[in-house]
Amino acid sequence: ALYGQGVTRGRVSVLKIDATTNQACAAILLNSTDNDTRFVFYYLQSKYESIRNLSNGGGQKNLSGGLIKSLPIALPIDISEQKKIAEFLTSVDTKISQLTEKHRLFKEYKKGVMQQIFSQQIRFKDEDGNAFPEWKEYALKEILLLQSDSLKMGDEEIYELITVKRGFGGVKSRGHFKGKDVLVKNQFTIHENEFVISKRQIVHGACGLVPSELDGAIVSNEYNVFRPVEELLDIEYFNRLTTTPFMRRAFFINSDGVHIEKLLFKTQGWLKTRVHIPCLEEQQKITSFLQAIDFKIKAIVEQIEQTKQFKKGLLQQMFV
Repeated sequence: ALYGQGVTRGRVSVLKIDATTNQACAAILLNSTDNDTRFVFYYLQSKYESIRNLSNGGGQKNLSGGLIKSLPIALPIDISEQKKIAEFLTSVDTKISQLTEKHRLFKEYKKGVMQQIFSQQIRFKDEDGNAFPEWKEYALKEILLLQSDSLKMGDEEIYELITVKRGFGGVKSRGHFKGKDVLVKNQFTIHENEFVISKRQIVHGACGLVPSELDGAIVSNEYNVFRPVEELLDIEYFNRLTTTPFMRRAFFINSDGVHIEKLLFKTQGWLKTRVHIPCLEEQQKITSFLQAIDFKIKAIVEQIEQTKQFKKGLLQQMFV
């Protein structure tokens, strides 16, 4: 089937069951047993961009039946060669599917482990195999320091501004600007490994650590910036704690407003939230353990991308 309308136009797939479709899809049936369906599928897949660009104009670009019927397909005369090519490419797709499933399972494993760690069902031991002390309860204001490293901006000085991505996507650069072009003049300097909260987006998970490359960037008072009380809190541990259901609920109940997109964070109320945390050494053990899982997940993502690029290169070389 070849999709002819909307954002999916130009996409192709192979049906493995009997099905019906609407006018948004073109069902392609081979008129000869001398041709292999999977080979044709991979050929059309390799031509995605050129097929997509054949679309008719208008408000929503579409592929007409006539355009699809006119598509030329080059293929080996010998069906056995078609099958060998299709089988090889299918094996690459199988590898991508296996890696994708492995990625999903590792993410599920991490989620389950984190739930058990932060509920104290999983505990760690020190280097000598001894149990760490029991977790202690603190108000957030006892372990976090709200920083106010205010800045006097110069009109011709260059400053880097940041944004905080939703979904715990981290702190990112917005670019470099001259002081005179920064509309909000009340700015603060941030530093590596400080924790930043977007006060208008925190219910959507807009918080995270300042990476080394953004040390010295600036933020307005639309953001809260915190440093840890170093003898009590590992900031990497806290960064992971913020992704838990408990802390996400704390962000929500300490935000005011009538619409989910217009809630404003009540910093002082949130700082009264009480949390149970392990000693600093166990926090660091937990962080190292979770970092190791993250490293494995990242490695799988890189494998998936490399395999996809390998397949893309094969398609380009086979179907020139």
